[in-house]
Amino acid sequence: MKWLFYLIVLIYMFYRAVYCAKQDISQLIEPIEYDETGYLPVGSLLTVTCRLTDKNQKVQWVSPNGNNITRSTKATVFAQEHYQRGRPPVLSLVFSKLEVDHSGVYQCRNSKSETQNVSICVIDPSVFVNTPTEVSADFGRAITLTCQAKGKPEPSLTWSVQGQTLTDDDNSSKYRVSTKYNSQGFESLLTIKSLVPEDSGVYSCMSIQRTPDLDDCSFSKKTNITLKVNHMPLFEDATDRYLYTKENELINLTCSANGYPLPTYRWFIDNGNLVEIDQKLIVYSEEENQATWTITTDSTTFDEKFICRATNSYGQAEQVFNILKLEKPRRPDIIKVKEATDNEIKLNVIWNGGALFPIESFHVQILKADGIRDPNKSGWKKSYIVVTNPEGHFDVDLEWTGMLTTVRSLEANSRYWMRIRARNDAGDGYWSGPYSVETISKQEEKKEKIEETSEEVTEEEEQSEPEAENEIIDDANISDGTFYGIFFAGGILVVAAVCMFAMRIV
Repeated sequence: MKWLFYLIVLIYMFYRAVYCAKQDISQLIEPIEYDETGYLPVGSLLTVTCRLTDKNQKVQWVSPNGNNITRSTKATVFAQEHYQRGRPPVLSLVFSKLEVDHSGVYQCRNSKSETQNVSICVIDPSVFVNTPTEVSADFGRAITLTCQAKGKPEPSLTWSVQGQTLTDDDNSSKYRVSTKYNSQGFESLLTIKSLVPEDSGVYSCMSIQRTPDLDDCSFSKKTNITLKVNHMPLFEDATDRYLYTKENELINLTCSANGYPLPTYRWFIDNGNLVEIDQKLIVYSEEENQATWTITTDSTTFDEKFICRATNSYGQAEQVFNILKLEKPRRPDIIKVKEATDNEIKLNVIWNGGALFPIESFHVQILKADGIRDPNKSGWKKSYIVVTNPEGHFDVDLEWTGMLTTVRSLEANSRYWMRIRARNDAGDGYWSGPYSVETISKQEEKKEKIEETSEEVTEEEEQSEPEAENEIIDDANISDGTFYGIFFAGGILVVAAVCMFAMRIV
């Protein structure tokens, strides 16, 4: 019986050792559910539950500063036990009224000093105070924008304009950021110097709240301040505007000037005397920053000027509209070859005095020369026409104030006759005179590239040339030695053969 008792005790001890080793005695903390803000509001009630998987263990909540949290319900933060017979213990961490100072990492610790952590983020979101939403200042002066926010943790403030963040360290001749303290707390100041109309716009002030020791506990809020720079009306293009149209067509004359306060508009006809148009004929946009007058063209409108006058309390500006009769483009005066490759010719089309008419595209008539000296005599029957710049976009040669157009898909090393005409809504213009142009050969183009490359000789290449010569000399020496060796060996073989033949005779 004694041995049986020892065997039972041994089996029990082995079972306890294996069972306890496999049993999970770690504690489980129910996760905290945050809304889209990512923080818990001040003053709310919060309960965090920690459960053990072993009923023989004890559990304790520990605060961020390392102190055990008491079970006194009189405290703002306390631990509350929940026991059920036969089940592991449960200990709840209760916040009767959340405060920002409650933010931190709390631990649920069992009797074996095993812990699990839970982060609690409490923020009193910032509120902007004494911060305007719209300000104005006169052209040429400076203005200081103010921004102040109250909240806990204490918010930091940053400025940005058009996506660019401005800081206290910026040494800018335009902006200066500074901070001051008043009875309401810290206030951030943005000074903008020497105001110009382009400074008008939206300036953003960002309030950022961060909780120490909790990287994911933060909150940001932004407010916008609209700055208006007071200045006289300014037209984006102060030069006269030219509008091409046909007779008996409706045309909208739209006038829009940049100015603050918003300017008012008046229209005049200048036929030697200024005649003001009835304001009832003027249509304003919803924002009241555009004034449109619709007229029907006739023979008289092509000889008159139409003037829009924008006025506000800081001054006035005028925009002149000239309505021109749409006509076919004139014949080009000069055609110059700007650039030639093996398959393209870039031409500069020039009108003396400039092209004072709209151009939608160019038509280029192309004839392979093949010995033709004068295409006007032989005709253009074998020619073909290509349309260039079909969307009406042209590069301009500033040297000759002409329009550039490129003829592609040509044959290399060939001569062509070409002539050009312009096209617009009124029809096709007249052909220019014939011009002889030539493409270059691919070999010439390749040769030019080789010549450009060969001029760039590095010092290493120059130093490597003598070594190459030495290599050639060494190869020659090796060849001579090989030759004499073979000659000597051949001589020995001949002598041996003669000796053997003589011995046989004897």
